[in-house]
Amino acid sequence: MINITDKTECSGCYACVNVCPEKCISMHRDDEGFNYPIVDMDKCVRCEVCLSVCHVLCQYEPEGISHAYAAYNKDEKIRAESSSGGIFTNLSDYVFSKGGVVFGALFDENYDVRHGFIESKSDLYKMRQSKYVQSEIENTFNTAKEFLSQGRFVLFTGTPCQIAGLRLFLSKPYDNLIMMDVICHGIPSPKVWKKYVALSSEGKKVEKINFRDKTKGWRDFGLRFDYKNGTKKLKVQDDDPYLFAFFRNISLRPACYECTEKSLHKKSDMTLGDFWGIENAHREFSDDKGISLVMTHTKKGQSVLDAIRPKIKIIDADINMVPKYNLAMTHCPKVPPNRDAFFTDLDRLDFKDLLESYCVEPFKIRYNKKLNKQIRKLKNNVKKIIGRK
Repeated sequence: MINITDKTECSGCYACVNVCPEKCISMHRDDEGFNYPIVDMDKCVRCEVCLSVCHVLCQYEPEGISHAYAAYNKDEKIRAESSSGGIFTNLSDYVFSKGGVVFGALFDENYDVRHGFIESKSDLYKMRQSKYVQSEIENTFNTAKEFLSQGRFVLFTGTPCQIAGLRLFLSKPYDNLIMMDVICHGIPSPKVWKKYVALSSEGKKVEKINFRDKTKGWRDFGLRFDYKNGTKKLKVQDDDPYLFAFFRNISLRPACYECTEKSLHKKSDMTLGDFWGIENAHREFSDDKGISLVMTHTKKGQSVLDAIRPKIKIIDADINMVPKYNLAMTHCPKVPPNRDAFFTDLDRLDFKDLLESYCVEPFKIRYNKKLNKQIRKLKNNVKKIIGRK
């Protein structure tokens, strides 16, 4: 049976929970806020089915016929409302046209991130845009299987580890299933996120949260809170302590630092992400409005992409250039030296003080060093110009 002794060996994909015939596996949060499976030994019949769906234990080689593209939705309104190029909407519309359902991450009423499904275009806003929190899969693998067994077309989106878990859980291919993963930097703690939402609420009721607000451009995106009283708060990347902790790898799950799913050739049908570096790879395609990196890994994935071509702008890209601009595709994040101390202090310190210590002051120090270096360089250039005279 599943028995997690090394937390780097569990991504929290929920496959073991979904597959257990005796329903004796449940997820429990540790002190860092991450879910891990616990087996009720009084109910367990030692069938070991749970071990057969663990993607860490059961590695396999994908088809290896991957292709890469740069693309964006022709509908500029949808593109503006999306994290990158709005291709997720095109794919979802294709599935809805077949009477299908779409699974993905969405906010619940408390702004916790969970997996769910939608069946109409009117609900797409719930899944559009990135969510930098580990979503809880809960029972959605079983729900997806029910739809597939009914003959419904299903698009299931998730992180690479979630898709790997789904594939093992299903144990056989389905012609009516499209599996699509997203390029994943890592999965932050839901506990850290919950504390940050509480802090950022400032006593006001939150109406909307956007991790990828494009007000200042696609590259300089920020985390925005919209409140029901009509006010808003927007902080871009390093200026926002939550995003700082995320991108500096401080708040990530232990398994992320030793991720088994880092590869150009994924176990999904398709991969979707940001085409960072588009201004270098294809300058003519760069406009800072959001460009999606789309990769196909199976013939099915390629046929689906071909089906939505009339609705998108798309060009071929060199797949070998992908890791150069999007390192998260193939490389694990490195463990920062202050990661364990951060989680040790998560409950010990006031959360605002914690963020100040780990996510604000370090940035100020680095910023000041960078600024001082630029000032010294400017002074030296002035001296050289004066010296020439």
